[in-house]
Amino acid sequence: MTNARERLDHFLVTIPQGHFVYTYPPHKIYPKIEGEFDFKKAWAETPAGDLNVYFHIPFCRQKCSYCNIESIATKEGSPITDRYLTALENEMKLYRGSLDKFRIITVYIGGGTPSYLSEPQMERFLKSMNSLLVNTKGLEELCIELSPDSATEKKIEILKNYGTTRISLGIQSFDEDHIKTFNRKYDVDKLDYLLGLIKANGFKNLNIDIIYGHPNQDFRMLEESLIRSLASRPGTMSVYPLNVKPLTPFWEKIGPKGLDRTKIDQMYEFARDFLLRHGYKQDTRLRFVLPTIGRYAYKDETVKGKPVKGFGNAAQSYAEDVHYRPSYSVLHCRKDIEEYIEDIESGRHPARYALFLNEDEKMRRAIIMNIRHSSLSVLGFERKFGMAPQNAFPEEFKVLLEEEMVFEDNAIIRLTEKGYKHENAISRLFFSEKVLGLQKNYVYE
Repeated sequence: MTNARERLDHFLVTIPQGHFVYTYPPHKIYPKIEGEFDFKKAWAETPAGDLNVYFHIPFCRQKCSYCNIESIATKEGSPITDRYLTALENEMKLYRGSLDKFRIITVYIGGGTPSYLSEPQMERFLKSMNSLLVNTKGLEELCIELSPDSATEKKIEILKNYGTTRISLGIQSFDEDHIKTFNRKYDVDKLDYLLGLIKANGFKNLNIDIIYGHPNQDFRMLEESLIRSLASRPGTMSVYPLNVKPLTPFWEKIGPKGLDRTKIDQMYEFARDFLLRHGYKQDTRLRFVLPTIGRYAYKDETVKGKPVKGFGNAAQSYAEDVHYRPSYSVLHCRKDIEEYIEDIESGRHPARYALFLNEDEKMRRAIIMNIRHSSLSVLGFERKFGMAPQNAFPEEFKVLLEEEMVFEDNAIIRLTEKGYKHENAISRLFFSEKVLGLQKNYVYE
């Protein structure tokens, strides 16, 4: 398929229900590194400026039924957690000098479940970040993911003391049966108390995650979750379609064809209309924000093309010419974590996979990341690449305009309402043949 219209039509009907494009190129398809990775060269060749930082905390109370993220279930405060924190500290030391020319503006702490760190471990982690990397109180954004089953009053107090500006709370549903279906374990009746506690500590830019599309979920359950979420007036609502990935428990129970595409589309429309009526602005197909309050600075700045240094196992790093990461799998997470720790303990750089980007891939990344996150500046693209995006990919933009999926306003290309609905197909339209080939040959393990 070389014709842009044929490719778009193909993606519209073949992309699995619930699938969404997180980044480009997808981190799972990076080729294996042969020999030692020269991380110092990668960052020396990245222009000085702003830098985003990501930390991966791969520990949870249990694995959710839909989860294919690099994480393991372990006891809170287990020895491997302390070893992992030591490895993070040593990786930060490893990068001394390489990152000095950058100004760190955002830090995102994801997982796994970062709030599953014990209170002393969370204090230790944030303290070491301040002494080894950046003053967290001087950041544009410090964001952390919390889970209701491990967020405590003391942990929220610690986060406040270190300057946290954004909390991302993975509620997923306010329905007790729905939560059990996800293999999540927390008391729904305590959610309102937790939300009140977060608000009382001054966290205005709260993000709440909600998942829709499970076969047993109806519109009443989705509406109840939205109503109860909005009672705390979070700055951001992230509303995700259920994404059934290979090797997860839901893959066995539901399967790749077990989701109702029509139902998912209808639930998306329902949630979108509900949030727009309540004053939220659509930022992506997944994310809705309250004007002047809700913002996801880490993502916004990454979308603009600013580099990312990821710390921890499975964490991706985006330098100017190369994207790289340690090992990442669904079935062998504990092995991957041990491998990361052992690499750091032995003085070896933990990167195992990397993809070098030529100018064509950089242009594709700029279009995909910007257009799916609200806007693509024609002038900004021209300044960076020497041509307008419509000239770089004329067939693709021609068909998107004909299908009324995008429009141009004052040299800004934006998604239409129809475009938001189909943004994953639009993103795939700009994937290179090389990346599509790597995806096709990727084997989940």
